[in-house]
Amino acid sequence: MFQLIKSLWPTDPWLPVPDNFDTGTRAEGGRDFITVDGGTFEYAPSATAVARSFEYSGQAQCIVDRAGNNYPLFADERGGVILGASMGKADLVWLRHAWAEAQQDQPRKYPLIRNAPPSDAGFLAALFEVLTAAAAGDGNWSVQLHRRKFHVETLREAGAQLLKEGDLSNAVVRDPYGHFYRPIRQHRSPLALTDRHFLVYRETCAP
Repeated sequence: MFQLIKSLWPTDPWLPVPDNFDTGTRAEGGRDFITVDGGTFEYAPSATAVARSFEYSGQAQCIVDRAGNNYPLFADERGGVILGASMGKADLVWLRHAWAEAQQDQPRKYPLIRNAPPSDAGFLAALFEVLTAAAAGDGNWSVQLHRRKFHVETLREAGAQLLKEGDLSNAVVRDPYGHFYRPIRQHRSPLALTDRHFLVYRETCAP
């Protein structure tokens, strides 16, 4: 049955839920996910959040949990979508490549540049951390600059403070998971009307 569904997947974006397909396995698991749609990576804290992010079943390129399991979407009877049970392991070679491209194409959206772990488990753990850390507002970000250290709520707030500085050579940012980064100033096109400068953060050793 799984092979049949997989063979239909690319050509039928409104694939209905099979009568005997278990769509409840994931929904009761309490897991979180990363979704990929058109090269855009997003963190989803639940199956419900995943379903709310999409309009039809074939829209997502990949939906993966922390264990590397890949999940499909199915059209429900109300015209929305629901998350199905895992159809096997995700293609993590593809996922690594897609993530590298996303960071290259959208550095402002994905500014945290981690050293790539060699193992699949390490890569997935790092990917979940990066996507959750960038949105975290728990006050666990810290910035060291010119022998001063201060704490901020979000990465956005850290960036706003750092962009006011002329010299960032000694600046270090620590994320909520204990990873350290060097902020690197980037320049947009001279034709950009606003936000001509932004920062990316490359992982470094602890200072």
